[in-house]
Amino acid sequence: MKSDGPRKLPVISVWTDGSAWTGDRRGGWAAVLKHRQRVKVIYGGLWDTTSQRAELTAAIKALSSIRKRCMVVMVSDSQYLVNGLNQWVDGWAKRGWVKADGDPVLNQDLWKKLLVLREKHYLKISWVKGHADDEWNICADYFAGEGRALSTIDNQSIELTVDDIMQARYKS
Repeated sequence: MKSDGPRKLPVISVWTDGSAWTGDRRGGWAAVLKHRQRVKVIYGGLWDTTSQRAELTAAIKALSSIRKRCMVVMVSDSQYLVNGLNQWVDGWAKRGWVKADGDPVLNQDLWKKLLVLREKHYLKISWVKGHADDEWNICADYFAGEGRALSTIDNQSIELTVDDIMQARYKS
């Protein structure tokens, strides 16, 4: 991480979610990005994936969409993502992408991308219980589900603003 402290950086709040059906391995990912009063939702589909890959993809897509170095306050209902970034990934990288039990780390390609993106920003990530009282987590969950509909074309994604969301929600 670069040395400029988080106090000087713009703050962007991010909520991410990923979803996959085990039966057909179609998945979706979504991220809600909020800076001051502006909100943007990005989401997309994944083919032949798992829930864990969809969760990691949501974080990657969110961080990749932020052009300038920022203080990113990320919230996820994935303990895999949160614990991975807060506790595990640095050890995995030091051990050559092998877990403490000697097994290879799953999803190395995505964890490596997250490590690079984490260095670009000052990142704080925390866990929230899914499907509970966090309105932006619920929004991310909804759009991750919508992303599954895009999974027939891998990596297709859509970007929406709050105006787009409100117009679609209240369309008569």
